[in-house]
Amino acid sequence: MTRTVGLLLTAVLLVLFGASIAAAQSYKGYGDTGGYYHDRKQVCCDAAIEGAQIDSANACRRTGGFAEQPRGVSAGRCKWKTRQGSNRRPYYWCTATASLRCRR
Repeated sequence: MTRTVGLLLTAVLLVLFGASIAAAQSYKGYGDTGGYYHDRKQVCCDAAIEGAQIDSANACRRTGGFAEQPRGVSAGRCKWKTRQGSNRRPYYWCTATASLRCRR
């Protein structure tokens, strides 16, 4: 009898903890500076990555999850395009992707 109860308790714990581990996912978010050009590439990439992190967190919330807070904007990938302004200085337009971990 005690062995059966112990096996049943072990099975229940495995199901509960296994489900919580499997429920942790990440959702890719996309960010764009929206055609707004920055005069510094780093500022441009930071803005795009921040937008991608917000998009990822929103995707997580739509599924009923809770996104982990990002630890800075370095957790993302950035691509940029350069334009030359009338003063011959380069201006940057950036797009980015980022994935935040989502827990349910």
